[in-house]
Amino acid sequence: MPIGIQSFEDLRTNGYVYVDKTAYIHRLVTTGKPYFLARPRRFGKSLLLSTLRAYFLGKKELFEGLAMAELEKEWIEYPVFHLDMNVVAYLNLESDLYTLGFPNEEVKYGFLYELFPQYMPKTNILSEFYVWYFIEDLQAGNVENFMIRLKAFFAGIPYDLNNKTEKHYQTVFYLLFKLMGQFVEVESRSAAGRADAIVIVADTVYAFEFKLTENATVEDALKQIDDKGYLAPYAAAGKKSVKIGVEFSTEERGVRRWGIDN
Repeated sequence: MPIGIQSFEDLRTNGYVYVDKTAYIHRLVTTGKPYFLARPRRFGKSLLLSTLRAYFLGKKELFEGLAMAELEKEWIEYPVFHLDMNVVAYLNLESDLYTLGFPNEEVKYGFLYELFPQYMPKTNILSEFYVWYFIEDLQAGNVENFMIRLKAFFAGIPYDLNNKTEKHYQTVFYLLFKLMGQFVEVESRSAAGRADAIVIVADTVYAFEFKLTENATVEDALKQIDDKGYLAPYAAAGKKSVKIGVEFSTEERGVRRWGIDN
């Protein structure tokens, strides 16, 4: 009996009992739209995905004697991207939540910069605020262009959605960065304080500090990054460090000016 076996290939090649569900799988992949599987633990989700993986990889030999062997005529091999959430090396325990992580920086870089963009093409993108444009600016070290795009982004927010508080500007900024996924650490803590945002790309670490014009200026923001040593934890990473002070204006309802210090 296949107790705890979650690999379709192992199950089929090692003589385990298998209740043939492949007719349902064939119907699932040939009809309908994307599916969301909401089932409890130990309900067979991992085995189902493993079976789908074998099917899309064209492993016809694993389906001999099953309904799929009669139903499928072409057996086309497709590229498969399979995330196995049972692999402990890909999980980071943070507070009480599990989130996707990477085993090392090389895998992280390859996934974010090489693999992921191939599955997220920018064809027919009409908005200047597509999140990958912001990411590409920072990857290329084009901070000035990033900030120009950011200022235009804030300028497009309807005035009645702006409550003119520092929290509003920070929240919008954070949401944009959150869409950039692993590229950002918000409210990043160090020994001397907490940076508003730390953004890490291939060869550069960016430290952002935000200020409202009523309270402080760009110059104050840049000085705070130095005084609090926000970039100190990354000094040994061998990456270039860039400090960015951003001044928000309640009168202009957006980014007023910024300063960049390499």
